[in-house]
Amino acid sequence: WNSFMSLRLKSQEDCKAILEELEQKLGAGESVTDEEKKVAAFYKAAMDEEKIESLGVEPLEPLLELCKETAEKKNDKVAFAKSLGTMAYAYGVSPFFGIGAG
Repeated sequence: WNSFMSLRLKSQEDCKAILEELEQKLGAGESVTDEEKKVAAFYKAAMDEEKIESLGVEPLEPLLELCKETAEKKNDKVAFAKSLGTMAYAYGVSPFFGIGAG
């Protein structure tokens, strides 16, 4: 373990506690902001393992199709660059590298 890993673990634990507290507030019918409702809906969707498993790879199919098309156009530099831009913009995917700490 290093200090970055300790901070990451602490941050994850804190986020989980905040989200669970928000879930309890909603369950109790307490007043929450629109932003809190959005966060709660996102968390609930991310934790719905049954739904995630039932969908399988279906949500990834557009990205997988883009990858296939990109591979087919690898000699067309303009099309290749557009595909990489789409991957980054629409899907948050950086196919070659990323920069980070930790």
